[in-house]
Order: sequence, then C-alpha cells, then structure tokens
Amino acid sequence: MKNKTEWWKAKAGVGKDVWSMVVWFTIGWGAVTLGEWMFPGFGVGQVQAFFVGAGAMFVALTALGAWKRNQIIVQNALAKAQWDKDREADIEQQAQIDQEIINKLKNDHSTLSGKEQDKRLQALEAALKHLRKQ
Repeated sequence: MKNKTEWWKAKAGVGKDVWSMVVWFTIGWGAVTLGEWMFPGFGVGQVQAFFVGAGAMFVALTALGAWKRNQIIVQNALAKAQWDKDREADIEQQAQIDQEIINKLKNDHSTLSGKEQDKRLQALEAALKHLRKQ
C-alpha cells in the first residue's frame, strides 16, 4: 500500500509539472508576441529563437528536477530499509547480550546469600533501567 501512496504522490507531482509547463508555454507565447511587437528591428525568427531556447531550457530543467526528485525518493526508501534492518539487528544483538548477562548472573547468583541476592538484583534492575533510558 505504501508504494501506491508514493506512486500517487509522484503522479500528482508530474501533473503539477505538466500544468506548470502549459502555463509557462502560454506566458512564453505571449512574450514572443509581445517581443515581436516591441522589437521590430529584430526578425521574427530571432525573437522566436530566443524564447524557444528559453522554453527548452525551462523544459530541460523541469525534467532534471523531476529526475532528481525521483532519485531522492529512491534513496530515502533505501535508507529507511537499511535503518530498519540495522535496528532489528541491534535489537537482536541486545537481546543476546541480555541473555548472556542473565545466564552469567544465574550461575553467580546461586552462590550468594538471600540478602546479597536481593541487593544484586536491585542494582541490576537499576542499571538496566538506566541503560534503557539512554
């Protein structure tokens, strides 16, 4: 479902880009017409070539922006997947360490008296709470 959401967001971005291109084409066409009227010393072809070049540059930059936006989406998805994988590995590693500590303490714990066992368990509990907060 998440991929469909990203697809719709990307599709909405493309629609926005197309609409922007239509608006800029209209503005460019108006500018060419105005340029032909204001600068009669330049040929119609020269004015049109200037504005066509500007329009082509706008289209090229729009396409470049869309490509870069797509690359960022892909990179963010890869980074999130790696982060999730690393987090799961950290949780598994911490569980292993906790189990090793518990096993070691069980072995050591059996040789202590009842009062010493209680003190040790309270200290261990406080230490684990402190470590989990960090």
